[in-house]
Amino acid sequence: MANLTPWQFLLWLAAAMMIAVPLLGILATVVTTAYYKAKEQFVMHVMTVISKGIGAAAETFAKEMEGKMRNGGSGTNKANDSNPNS
Repeated sequence: MANLTPWQFLLWLAAAMMIAVPLLGILATVVTTAYYKAKEQFVMHVMTVISKGIGAAAETFAKEMEGKMRNGGSGTNKANDSNPNS
């Protein structure tokens, strides 16, 4: 490459750039797409976990409220459940 004339070197450099630029564009597209897919999967996983947690909490709350409604809504727990006649 040291024996090239300036015009030959310019043509060689232009050919190298014609090959390199599309490859860099493809690489940038692949990296960006992979980043956003990974981010989307992470956010979906977090939202699924939060959704399941809220669903479980709502189900537990509903069961507790249903139990209170069945017991007459007294709202007492086992620690306060003493015999008033003793």
